[in-house]
Amino acid sequence: AFYELGMFLIEVKALGVLQIEKEQSAARKESNIKKQIKKGITQTIGAYNSIKQNLPVTDNKGKTINFKRKIVPHCIILVSDLSYISSDLNKLKEIVNHTMQKESVFIHIMDFIEFMKYIKVAEGNIVKFNYYLIERLNKCYEANALYVKTVFEKEK
Repeated sequence: AFYELGMFLIEVKALGVLQIEKEQSAARKESNIKKQIKKGITQTIGAYNSIKQNLPVTDNKGKTINFKRKIVPHCIILVSDLSYISSDLNKLKEIVNHTMQKESVFIHIMDFIEFMKYIKVAEGNIVKFNYYLIERLNKCYEANALYVKTVFEKEK
């Protein structure tokens, strides 16, 4: 998705991991989700590199979509449940921080429920959605965190 001032590359990962692997230990689930996050980062960066190379982007009917390609994108990696990620986030944070600096992108790791909060509070306004994501990234930076759980005033 995109608009004049923003671009959103969304990769859905690991939404089925918890259903498929109910018998696995929490450590194994955590490992799988971390792996999926890394893969999602690689895939969104690959998509962004294609955009930067001016490769055509088409809609589901094959029609070329024209947009500003020099906008810093939000790369959103959606996972099933971030509560399983509890140990040693430093390596993953390093990957995210390095990638953001190297590729000039914003990376957001969030679960589906968190993502839907942002969609809801933005009220269909893509400018608000962009603003809230930037604020979220600032909160992650301030907290030196890979992700934050957001509570909007409307939820209190």
